[in-house]
Amino acid sequence: NASRQETKLMEECDQLIEIIQQRRQIIGTKIKEGKVVRLRKLAQQIANCKQCIERSTSLISQAEQSLKENDHARFLQTAKNITERVSMATASSQVLIPEINLNDTFDTFALDFTREKKLLECLDYLT
Repeated sequence: NASRQETKLMEECDQLIEIIQQRRQIIGTKIKEGKVVRLRKLAQQIANCKQCIERSTSLISQAEQSLKENDHARFLQTAKNITERVSMATASSQVLIPEINLNDTFDTFALDFTREKKLLECLDYLT
């Protein structure tokens, strides 16, 4: 009878361990997926910022070149074009507000096992 009870205890504990391992895998997968999504969004934001920097650098170079122009009529033509491009660039730069909070602590994955630990510590199958 005792060895049957020991066997049953081992089987029950193994089932509990298996359940915990399955839950750990599910939660781990969700955390990894959240990380991948955030990294993709961050990479897209970085790419957008790089494009904005490239356009701004190009615009600054054109502005510097137009300032060197000696022909007043040609200067006015290029200055008008550059002014319009600066206005457009300024308006589009408002889009660069970060979508992701870099200090995000994965609060959606707040893990609290206090209750489960207490339940496991209080396990008593003896009746």
